[in-house]
Amino acid sequence: MQQQPQAQWLFAPPKEPASIWCIIKWWELRRIPYNLMVGGCGIFSLVVMFICESLQPGKGEGNYFLVLIAPVVANICYTGGWLVEVLLGLCSCRMEGRSTVLLFRLGLGFSLVVAILPAITNVAFCLLR
Repeated sequence: MQQQPQAQWLFAPPKEPASIWCIIKWWELRRIPYNLMVGGCGIFSLVVMFICESLQPGKGEGNYFLVLIAPVVANICYTGGWLVEVLLGLCSCRMEGRSTVLLFRLGLGFSLVVAILPAITNVAFCLLR
């Protein structure tokens, strides 16, 4: 059996029937890659924020707390992804795998934007001053 590249596996729809436990398993198998991607963006944001602060000491925006609390919020929202999926399954609104991948992609994209937003705002503030 040929192995799939990581990105293909990450965004592959579930192959198993849509039981509650299969939905949760699909999401939880992807939690570590999700955390690595969002964490990488968060680390990038911290580095950019430190650089902005070092270029203009005392003029940093102080968004460090947001970057540090973001992993907790991201994981709470990630759990919300499979909760929504389970609720969609219970009301027969689930689109057999397509909703799973769509929810995951939207959640991942949103989380990456939120993780990188402090860096973008700090660079903008540094450039405007």
